[in-house]
Amino acid sequence: PLNQVEINLTSDEGSFDIRYFNFHFSRVYEKNGFDSLLVTVRDISEQVQLAELLKSANEKVSKEIDMLLAIIHLENSILTDFLVTTEDGLEKVNNILKEPAKSSDKMRSKLASISRIVHKMKGDSTVLGLDFVVEKFHKLEGVITPIREKREVTGEDFLPLVVMLKQLMSDFAIIHNLQEKMSETEPP
Repeated sequence: PLNQVEINLTSDEGSFDIRYFNFHFSRVYEKNGFDSLLVTVRDISEQVQLAELLKSANEKVSKEIDMLLAIIHLENSILTDFLVTTEDGLEKVNNILKEPAKSSDKMRSKLASISRIVHKMKGDSTVLGLDFVVEKFHKLEGVITPIREKREVTGEDFLPLVVMLKQLMSDFAIIHNLQEKMSETEPP
């Protein structure tokens, strides 16, 4: 059998619709032996989509549990200060990325500012023992370093930085949400 075969179908509007199919083959025998092949095709697109949603939900829950376990040891006031400072730093990086810059020198100046902010946030995370956050900022620095080493820096070089920043902002929104939930359960 062929299982979970992905097929791109074209709709009347010209867009693609991805569907998944299972194929099962059965031999049909007559008196003289093998006569024909019976093919059964089942559309399993809905099951595949549900499995992907379940996998995504499980990954999200696992990520949140990992984050919760990493922050649970911190006092609420320390965590709040860290989140405010870090979210402010991420917003500063975002604003720097939005600033127009045409020359390579201005791009390098933007990178230097971003690098300082990211390094500070990484240091703050290290002090608090938030290794998973340190790792994220380390990866961000790993994206910045090769850009800084380029001879000519262009706006396109910043795209991976923008993508990682968006993910970091999303992660910190989750951490902030977890912190609020922890605050609600703390005794007065």
